[in-house]
Amino acid sequence: MELRIFFIHRQSTRIDVYVYVLDWNSLAAVLWHVGLTGYIRKNIFNTHVYPTYLANSGLKTNIFKIHPRSLWIVGVVVIFSTLVKIGAVMLPASYFDVPLRQAFVLGLILNSKGITELVMFDLFKQSKVLTDQEFALVVISVVLITAVVTPLIRYLYDPSMQYAVTRRSTIQHLKRESELTILACIHNQENVPTFINVVEVSNATEQNLVAVIALVLTELVGRTNPILVSHRPYDTLDNSSSGHIVKAMRQYEKYNEGYATLQAYTSISSYVTMHDDIFRLAFEKRVNLVIMPFHKQWAIDGNIGSVNRPLQSMNINVLEKAPCSVGILIDRGVLGGSVSMLASRYICHVAVIFIGGADDTKELAHGSRMARHPSMDLTVARFLLFGEENSKDRKQDSDLLEEYRVANGDNERFVVVEEVVRDGARLSVVIRSMVDCFDLMLVGRHHQDSPLLSGLGEWSECTELGIVGDMLASLNFHCSISVLVLQQQRIGGKPLRNSSSCLGLLFPFQT
Repeated sequence: MELRIFFIHRQSTRIDVYVYVLDWNSLAAVLWHVGLTGYIRKNIFNTHVYPTYLANSGLKTNIFKIHPRSLWIVGVVVIFSTLVKIGAVMLPASYFDVPLRQAFVLGLILNSKGITELVMFDLFKQSKVLTDQEFALVVISVVLITAVVTPLIRYLYDPSMQYAVTRRSTIQHLKRESELTILACIHNQENVPTFINVVEVSNATEQNLVAVIALVLTELVGRTNPILVSHRPYDTLDNSSSGHIVKAMRQYEKYNEGYATLQAYTSISSYVTMHDDIFRLAFEKRVNLVIMPFHKQWAIDGNIGSVNRPLQSMNINVLEKAPCSVGILIDRGVLGGSVSMLASRYICHVAVIFIGGADDTKELAHGSRMARHPSMDLTVARFLLFGEENSKDRKQDSDLLEEYRVANGDNERFVVVEEVVRDGARLSVVIRSMVDCFDLMLVGRHHQDSPLLSGLGEWSECTELGIVGDMLASLNFHCSISVLVLQQQRIGGKPLRNSSSCLGLLFPFQT
């Protein structure tokens, strides 16, 4: 099979025509190593040319010409060379205190082979450097090494483990005068007003600084390698979607000059690996809270306008392995009505749904910080199960709420109300009656198998929101309220325990 490529060069007096003749192997090598564009390599080469070339190489491999003795010799050489490469990596790694597990994985990666080796072997066969038997032996060695190395690497190496943390990084555990760092992941321009307003109600003041890291999520199209772009303050932004988002976020920084700072990034990656950029920024910047966009977008009439399932999968990955607390923002209300709702002197009404558990403790701490904003009105709605007055968990929650109530004793905009319910059905009715009275509602994701929620999880559509969050995001709730579903930081896969000793960190005026 041959491919003829014509290049026409026009000069003033003549036209030159150049003809290049490429066989199948040369065409594969050129497309792989050079590539016409990223789009061709991704959509044509990887899906059509590459599999066809592998099939063609397999048809050229005649395993019946392999002598058993030669097979044993080549097998011993391959195994010996593999062990030598692994040992050559692990010895210096042990000297420099690199974990042996990571060094072993790196040694496996160095032993992997692919299209480059196959093209080289094919060219050697055509030039008679390799016989049919030798070609069959090297192709089989490549196949066997790849078949063994690939699953071993996937089993031994989890990229997200490098972002595992052992220290607390939550709002309620911030030290006095410490900066609250929020990573806002923005998917499209429609999310910007709501994100800005949610960040604004975090109450950036001279004593409580806020650092915002805006990460624009852009799906990888027309490229083969993902990139993370840093937008410096003096950079000139283009008229692209990410440029408009960064400009809008800089308006928040300008409005809160001296109290809030902004760092802007754009992640251009596939949804399958985009969470790695989120983990990297959250780990390196010591983020306290990551806010993710919900995968459903509401239309003007209240119905669901669009659904992004890859974004949902990414949110689940972030919830499972993020090195800090995570919030999923459901944007369906008045918070998106203007770029800065609080700048217009609008009183924002926020509700905190408190049922119990580590995630509800997180939302209570975040709500208490919001309540100190002069344009905020916060209501903590605590739900109690009828007949469990003397339970240990209720006593702990009561002590925690009492400390928050005392810490906000001079704040009339911090209100705690209690509602006794018998079952989940009554809980759903009460929450439904609340949604029209508030602009933003904070809910926890997990509630430790609370009896109040028994039976409600059977109809959950979005498990990443938890039972209450999924209830508020369903079409059955005809409302315009925005919801922030919060998950407490996980250390070793487990949430942090409730702690009231951290209130002195949240409220510096307390001793």
